[in-house]
Amino acid sequence: MVNELSSLSQFISAGFKYNLETLPDTITAASFLFAILFQSPPLAALTGSILVLAITRPLVGRFASRFIGDTAIAGAEASRCSGHFPGVSFERILELSSTKGFGNLEFDGLPTYYSMFLGFLATYVGALPWLYAKEISYSPKRSASTTTGLVVLGLIVVIGSLYRVLSQCETPTSLIIGLIAGGVIGAVCVFLLALISERRLTNILSFPLIRNRATDGKPIYVCEKTKKPQRG
Repeated sequence: MVNELSSLSQFISAGFKYNLETLPDTITAASFLFAILFQSPPLAALTGSILVLAITRPLVGRFASRFIGDTAIAGAEASRCSGHFPGVSFERILELSSTKGFGNLEFDGLPTYYSMFLGFLATYVGALPWLYAKEISYSPKRSASTTTGLVVLGLIVVIGSLYRVLSQCETPTSLIIGLIAGGVIGAVCVFLLALISERRLTNILSFPLIRNRATDGKPIYVCEKTKKPQRG
């Protein structure tokens, strides 16, 4: 019994560590899978936004390297610090197109993809309560669940950030730069999607949307006038 509990504990610990190492790709894969299973346009929009982040990261890194220089962390292990599943990633595909060969599965400058993903996720999801403030205000249950979700999101960002720094995959400077850069991309994506779709593509929680249909000041519903009874 003791050996079984020990094996189970080691299995859970190893699984948690692996999912923490590959958190960006884990969330991306889950978002893509649920978008297909539930035929959810908001989840598909989230997945597409994450792919935009992945494609943008090398471009942002090259731009930042002109001002900051080479900021790679010496001794960082590629398989542990990349934030990707082993194999092909969008960043490596971009390296293939520019260098005619696959780049290493690691970062070579600021900001890192992992830190940018944390900033992106925090901003994208964190902006939703503001976008749907009116809908949330009409439901105390939704308000409470939204607050709980934000607390969980905060814990994920804090745990991921601490793991990256303690495992020497990030410096505090690289983490902060990545969080800011990812946050900017996340804000652009979520507000642009909300604008062009009238908040439908960002409605991950399926709020019943409240819209002002009477923009001209006229009432939406008009009661029928009662007819006066005719005198005989």
